[in-house]
Parts: sequence; structure tokens; C-alpha cells
Amino acid sequence: YNSLDYGFQRQLAGHKLPITSLQYDPSGTYFVSGSRDAQLKFWNLPGYDLQNQIGAHMFSIYSIAFHPSAPYFATCSQDKSIKLWNAEDFKLYKILSLEKQTEGHFHSINKLMWSKDGQYLISTGDDRQVMIWRFQQ
Repeated sequence: YNSLDYGFQRQLAGHKLPITSLQYDPSGTYFVSGSRDAQLKFWNLPGYDLQNQIGAHMFSIYSIAFHPSAPYFATCSQDKSIKLWNAEDFKLYKILSLEKQTEGHFHSINKLMWSKDGQYLISTGDDRQVMIWRFQQ
């Protein structure tokens, strides 16, 4: 929609199941959508064309959070994992899950956020836990 007159601008299609998360990258050159189809789709700006897509998780993606200053973003999922991605080439950087380490959520992870200084990633999920992860580049 156009913010001046709220006129419809464009509709994007690409996911096979409902979309559960959206996030602009900090540079404003693209945005990312996550879905119950476990896919991340990257849409360029200002053209809104599909730039890239990744089969990112095993189940629904619930949250996407860009690091405030480093070229990374995090995703979380019903599959009980948090994944860190390079925001420039979209390559997987790290997986945080009980399967990969001794600490982690044991149910679906629903929301992520970075601390303002970018040193901590905070997650919460269906296990009623808030977990704080220290991020080191």
C-alpha cells in the first residue's frame, strides 16, 4: 500500500503455506519472509522480485531477527532450533539446538531478538523458557 493514499501496490506470492514472519534487512536492500513451509524467501527492493530462497528449517519458521550491526541474521522454528545465517551470501553460520549442544529449547522456538549492542540473542518458546545466547563474531 502507498503510505500517502493507502493504495494497493503489489502482491507477492511464493510460499506454499502461510507466512509466519517478515523482516527487512538493516541496509534496506531486501526483506525476508519465513513460512510454515520451512522456507526463507529473499525479496529484493525496490523491485520486490524473488532474489533467493533457502530450505532453512525442518518445520515452520516463526521469527527472523537481523543482528543490529554485523552481517548476520537468526531464524527460529518449530523444529526447536535457532540458525544463524550470513546476511550477505545467505550461508548457514551456526545451529543452536539441543541436538548440537547441551543447552537449548526442548519445544518450538517462537521469537528471537538481539540486544541493542548485538552481544546477545534472546529466544523464547513453547517450553516457557527465555534463553540468552552470547554472540561472538
